Amino acid sequence: MKLSIKNLLIAILILGQSLALSAKPVIKQLSALNAKKARGKRTVLQSNLDSLNPLVFQPTDSPQGKCRTIIKACKNIEEGSFRKNEGSHVTIHNRSYNLSCQIPSGLTGTICIFVSGYSGKFSGSLFKYKGSGAYAVFRHLRKEFMTDATWISFDGPVSFRKTFNFGQELDQSCLHEIYTRTVENNPCARIIFVGLCKGATTILNYLNNPSYKDSFAPVKAIVLESPLISFETCTKKIARTKLPKPLGRILPRFFKAAFPNYVWNQPTIHDDASHFPGHIKTFIGCSRHDPVAPYEDSHKIATSLERCAICVELFEQHDKAIAHGHLAKVRRYQQKVVNFLATA
Repeated sequence: MKLSIKNLLIAILILGQSLALSAKPVIKQLSALNAKKARGKRTVLQSNLDSLNPLVFQPTDSPQGKCRTIIKACKNIEEGSFRKNEGSHVTIHNRSYNLSCQIPSGLTGTICIFVSGYSGKFSGSLFKYKGSGAYAVFRHLRKEFMTDATWISFDGPVSFRKTFNFGQELDQSCLHEIYTRTVENNPCARIIFVGLCKGATTILNYLNNPSYKDSFAPVKAIVLESPLISFETCTKKIARTKLPKPLGRILPRFFKAAFPNYVWNQPTIHDDASHFPGHIKTFIGCSRHDPVAPYEDSHKIATSLERCAICVELFEQHDKAIAHGHLAKVRRYQQKVVNFLATA
């Protein structure tokens, strides 16, 4: 997610208009379950598999169906025709991956469930909302990151403005839907969660949520790139480094109006990591010069987990040329992850 002062000002103007005009609902597939009072009414939505636009990348020596470009596959998702991807394949660096919109069954190897970062209107993502998860997985595979694993991507409501939740209940329920279906279909598989930015925060909060305890035996490790403690720390980082002081002071109020489904000032994993499963090894990668995710958050998260006897490895990148969300292309980072997962 790249933000400049110019882009943020434009965003404020556009979002101000959309708020004033009471924009039409952005999610038609999901139905509201209830509304909780926490800074007014919050929407709690029920996730279901189809609304999450899952796409499975399974490495193969026997590619099936027609060869699609990743752009076409993501376009199918974006246009609501994600089932057209069923029975086709993509080729990345001369390696084929069969595509499916169904959670696979009977796998015994490694399955990576990828939880992507924010890909809404104000992000730098090529695909906004639908298709963004699949494209993010493609980017990782193109960087030759964990190419032997089966990858499962999803997106759906996790980046819509009205339901933007930044690792809270909705984001966790979407991940839970994908994870439980994967485990049911593949009880002998080795599950790895891979998360980027907001997705990394979702993974941490999900694993630390006592409501889901005793569900994580198949999860052997997690790989987190640029995790944040909360949306508040991201807001402070942007305000401090990207904006003049007057705009920086109003940014929290702007975000509170823009994202009504996020509850501010909630307990975080930095406050209490005691519910985090003790067997899950954790790899955290961060960049010292990340303009969005403070590297201090990664250090604080690692410290909180280590206090609870969690095995944590922390990687810090110092190259200013590596943009937010692109650590996976750093060879040293890749090798560190490979070595880490070899012991998980």
